[in-house]
Amino acid sequence: MRHLFWTVLVVALLGCSGADERKAAHFERGKELLAAQKFEKATLEFKNVLKIDPSHVEAEFLLGQAMEQLGDYSGAARRYQAVVSARDVHLGALVRLGRLYLFGDRVGEALVLAEKGLEYEPDNLDARVLRAGALMRSGDYSEAQRDLHAVLASEPAHVDALSLFAALLVTEGQTSAAIELLEGGIRANREDPELLRQLAGIEASTGATDRAAARFEELLALDPKSVESRLEVAGFYWDAGRRSEAERTLREGIEHEPGEVRLKLTLAQLLAEAGERARSVSTLRGFIDKAPDIDALKFGLASVYEGMSEFDEAKAQYREVIRQRGTSPDGLVARNRLALLLVREARYADASALLAEVLEHNPLDAGALVLRGTIALETGRPGDAIVDLRTVLRDHPNDTHVLRLLARVHWMNEEREQSKTLLRKAIKTNPGDIALRLELAEMLARSGESAAAKDEIERALALEPSHRRALEALARLQVDDSEWEVALRTAARIEALHPGWFLADYVTGLAEQGLGRHDAAARALEAARAKNPGAVEVLAAQLRTDVALGRRASALARINEALVAQPDRPVLLNLRGELLARFEAYGEARESFEAAIERMPAWELPYRNLAALHLARGEPQAAIETYRSGLAATSGAASLVFELAERYESQGDHELAIAEYEALLAREPDRAAAANNLAMLLLTYRRDPDSLERARALTANFAKSGNPDYLDTLAWVQLQRGEVEGAIVLLERVVRLAPEVAVYRYHLGMAYHRRGDFEAARENLRLALAADVLFRGLDDARATLATLGGG
Repeated sequence: MRHLFWTVLVVALLGCSGADERKAAHFERGKELLAAQKFEKATLEFKNVLKIDPSHVEAEFLLGQAMEQLGDYSGAARRYQAVVSARDVHLGALVRLGRLYLFGDRVGEALVLAEKGLEYEPDNLDARVLRAGALMRSGDYSEAQRDLHAVLASEPAHVDALSLFAALLVTEGQTSAAIELLEGGIRANREDPELLRQLAGIEASTGATDRAAARFEELLALDPKSVESRLEVAGFYWDAGRRSEAERTLREGIEHEPGEVRLKLTLAQLLAEAGERARSVSTLRGFIDKAPDIDALKFGLASVYEGMSEFDEAKAQYREVIRQRGTSPDGLVARNRLALLLVREARYADASALLAEVLEHNPLDAGALVLRGTIALETGRPGDAIVDLRTVLRDHPNDTHVLRLLARVHWMNEEREQSKTLLRKAIKTNPGDIALRLELAEMLARSGESAAAKDEIERALALEPSHRRALEALARLQVDDSEWEVALRTAARIEALHPGWFLADYVTGLAEQGLGRHDAAARALEAARAKNPGAVEVLAAQLRTDVALGRRASALARINEALVAQPDRPVLLNLRGELLARFEAYGEARESFEAAIERMPAWELPYRNLAALHLARGEPQAAIETYRSGLAATSGAASLVFELAERYESQGDHELAIAEYEALLAREPDRAAAANNLAMLLLTYRRDPDSLERARALTANFAKSGNPDYLDTLAWVQLQRGEVEGAIVLLERVVRLAPEVAVYRYHLGMAYHRRGDFEAARENLRLALAADVLFRGLDDARATLATLGGG
């Protein structure tokens, strides 16, 4: 036993010693690779250290640096945060984390980290530069300058301070001073490329192209093998229209680093962008012939083919990689890319088969899950899409593409608040993405939050004042909100930034219409139409002006003239039908709507207009037949289902209305609006336990919704099930969201009545009836109020 004890002890000590040696070896190799800018390999070494010793703070810190260099900023931030949490103060991690926060527009958090670092070490220059950066981003330029002056007084060659000070000077319009500052910094930091890179960029932005080119050539001379510098210089030459120099820069880089794939792919991409696609293909094929095992080159060639719309050639490249690599990582990537092409062709079954192979080998493959979620979305299964996209977000919580896609899915699923929350998270991750801000603005506007939508658009315009989509969105919102004078000012803003764009005249015309100045509107709209003769929305606005001025003949001549030029255009035929219906020329209007339907049978709007025409003429059965033919032609368009069900209900055919919603939900089980309407029909017109249970199942997920209609229906279900207190809590929330809606007041009044709170019941029922509108339960509300002495 004594011998065994010593043997076990020696083995244990040897094991510890071996682990320590492996840890030290991995750490040293990681440092060497980091210094050699081989960041991917460095990350592997540091991760090996942390497998052996999860508490190794320096490995965690250096791993963060390597990840930052690879562009994985969220991963780097997590590593730095882990270091900061493990130690009271680690200045390196504090400063680097603070810089990432600044990059992500989390200015307040960056400032807190800077102050924490300076509290620990008041003379720390890096922390002071970080504070200056946070102050500058907050608009406090004077305090930022004070910090930067202090840093440069202590260390005149401090690169980060010089760089930030130059950026501040450029922001204040002192470009010459910024150039002078950087030139001095470059003389003091001969071997550092950052200041030279910044100076070249400033000179390029001022139009001093030759000076900028000389700076960029100096940058290359510092390190001819630097791939990042080559790519930057080539990009500068390309943007400056000096394409031969861009190509020369890349080819020289390939000579220096023959195995560097990024240079080869960039060269091929630039050739393709220049329209030299055949040359791009031959260049890539030449690279592939010399290195047939580099799959990235084949992927690049496939991308070029996609850009040329030669999709069969692209698919052939992906299939070749799949054949050669099987289910290796590159083989799975090729399946994902091939599946994406198939999804674009709506070949969902073929794409799904490829994705199933990927997910069988890697169930968490983000690309495959996103694509499978996209297929679910396209085939009317938003619930399945949500599951897949949420799975991706667990590992990639800040992926803006996934956040945006998931927001759209929730929006389609009528889950408005979740959509907006996801987009706000995406914007926080990428505050400079104008498209994200405009998408959020659109959602806010469609939710009735017009003021918030305009604020978001103004934030987008602060990033890019001449952004066309943002200006258009702002103008349209102002018109929708009848802010006529404000819209006129926006139109002037558009004209100043984009002279000749029809939108300025169009918005002016709409605003003048709103102000009742129809002659002025007519002049503006005529100018808009001259600039964009094919704009149907301008034509529609002109027709409204003609009607307002009593120019019936002019309106008809205008639409008929448009139809002479494009006699088979469905949108014009539909527009003519709407105009004729307004003039009560029902026979001709019907002919126009039917002609629009004949030319575009799958378009639902002419069916809706034709049905409305029949109703206006007192022909309800003809309206129903129109809806039914529209449903057959449009594969069950939801808007037609809703209108048909409403028609059935209005004429007392409740069971037919219920059947329409049941059929729609059988096709699209995640359509929340249909579930909401069906549940309310079941509660209103049926009394059997099965229908009540069906209504409960339909509304089970509504508690998470921010839609007052859905919350109201859920509360009404709870009340019918005897869950009075829960119903009251929900209905009080609903009434806070929309206090003016009569049916909500009716439901809340009935819930109070059920509880025995007759005073509150009387007040809410009185408010429901005072609105003087029709709603389900109107007679019940009157009768109940009468029993309470309020009738």
